[in-house]
Parts: sequence; C-alpha cells; structure tokens
Amino acid sequence: MITTMMLIESISDPAKKNIVEDMYIKYSRIAKKIACYYVNDIVAAQDILHEAFRIISEESIILRFTTAEENFPLLKKIIRNESFDYLKSRNREVLIDEFEDIELRIMKDRGIDIPDSIIKKEEMKILMKEINNLPYKQKSVIDGYYLNGHTDKQIGAYLKITGDNVRKIKSRARKMLKESLTEKEGEKNDRN
Repeated sequence: MITTMMLIESISDPAKKNIVEDMYIKYSRIAKKIACYYVNDIVAAQDILHEAFRIISEESIILRFTTAEENFPLLKKIIRNESFDYLKSRNREVLIDEFEDIELRIMKDRGIDIPDSIIKKEEMKILMKEINNLPYKQKSVIDGYYLNGHTDKQIGAYLKITGDNVRKIKSRARKMLKESLTEKEGEKNDRN
C-alpha cells in the first residue's frame, strides 16, 4: 500500500513537492477533521485525506499558488468533493448547507476569524452570480481563464475565435463585472 508521504515523495517537480509536503504537514490534521465531520467515520476520513493528496500529487494538477496556505482552499475543496462522493456511494444524502455549517464549526474550533471568512465567501458568491449573468462568450472566457486556468489560445480554439478577441472579451467582461460589483456595493452602502 502506498502511503500519503510516498505519494508526495513521488512528485517530480521539486517546487510542487515542497508545497504539497508543506500542505500535508500543516493541514493534514484539519483536513482529516473536516472529512471526519462530513462522513462521520474516522477510517473513511483517513482514506479521503489520502485520496485528496493523491489527486493533488497528480502531474496534471497545477498548483496556482506558491504556498501551502494559499493552496489550502484547493485541499478543502477536494476533501469536500471526495466526502460527497463517499456519502453518495453509501446512499447517504447531505445538503450543501450542512457542509457549510460544518466548515464554519471547524473554523470556529480552530480559532479562525469567521467574519472575514464569511465575508470572503459571500463576496465570492456575489462574484459567481455576476459571472453567471454575463453574456455567453464573456462568461465562457472568464470561466475558462480564471476558473479552469486555460490560456487565451485554448479558449479561442474552443470558442472558434482568435486569442486577440479572447483578450478583448476578457477585458470587457472584467469591466462589466467591476461596474456591476461597484453598483452592488453602492446599493449595499445605501441600505446601511
């Protein structure tokens, strides 16, 4: 059986290997605790943690950030998805709101500043809603570039447009998002 540390040791890129190893050292306990809260089974939580690090260790997974701290949300997302899959395989239904409550409880237990985390989560929800309101091409470009990490050339090939057009569409989409979010922020301030 391959241990999690053996998986990490097998990573060929030294920079990625250091980041993943640091993530394991700093966050494996909390990640396992999150999985355990989700599935209510310590053995399954350990398996989920191992699977999460197996996924992160894959060569096809590119870490966008250079520190364990910045990559922790990726680990959390994988733990959450693997926990969902585990529960589905056991024919157990869990509402997403329950998962969010679990995350908040864990954050509180760990002494993490919840108001800042909630604010960031709420801001992200608003941003995602605004992205979904964009016209098709602009939404596709923003999703492809920021959420999926594709290059302008790859997005252009998918949408059958040039890389220059992708850059123009991306610029217009960012401008629209900025205007929309600024408008929403103004409405929020007017209510307060």
